[in-house]
Amino acid sequence: MPYTEKQIAKTKDRLWNLRKDKGISLAQLSELLEKKGVIISHTNLKNYEIDDELHALYHRTKTMSLEYFVALADIYDVSVDYLLGRSDTKKAQYRQISDELRLDDEAIDLLKAVIDEDKQMVQYGQRIKIFNDLLLDPDMLSALCLLREACNAHELYRESSDEETIDQRFHDKRLEVYETYLLKYGLKAVDSAVIRDLFVSQALALIDRVIRQFPERFVEDYHKRIAEK
Repeated sequence: MPYTEKQIAKTKDRLWNLRKDKGISLAQLSELLEKKGVIISHTNLKNYEIDDELHALYHRTKTMSLEYFVALADIYDVSVDYLLGRSDTKKAQYRQISDELRLDDEAIDLLKAVIDEDKQMVQYGQRIKIFNDLLLDPDMLSALCLLREACNAHELYRESSDEETIDQRFHDKRLEVYETYLLKYGLKAVDSAVIRDLFVSQALALIDRVIRQFPERFVEDYHKRIAEK
């Protein structure tokens, strides 16, 4: 599989961000690499982070050796595939889960933490059952769909709040015609911010209903286990 231009751009962005997150300079990174037996000058390290496509050394990243990628991945505690832009998960052991479910590392860490905590609970399996119920409940799915629409409405609200957009709409006579047409039939244009708040309110109502049902489910499960004994 070729190392695409999109992946090259991801590599550069990730090398820069990982170094900044670690709080080290190019010179310090060069020293850390040297301790691992890999010699890369701070100048070359800078070239690998160049994000200007018109720069003469932009494609220097494409010629990086596997040894360099492995050493950098080791220092930053990420997978080589993450540095290559072939995966969006930093941890190698999470790649399959991330690729299939499109979950971030933080989301996978959270799920693993829930599983670990569940093993320590007196009623083992209860926390996992809550997660299963949340994921499978039709009302929760509907709530997620409503929240998605709320995000879309909010984006429209932000666009419509832009000064340039407002100015364009003010001078757009077609909107006046449309509004007159709507009012003629007793209809009114609804602001996208109102739609957003409505979606959020409906989603929270559904989530609240699901949560209220949990105690009843736990009681039913308890009686079922007693009967089985």
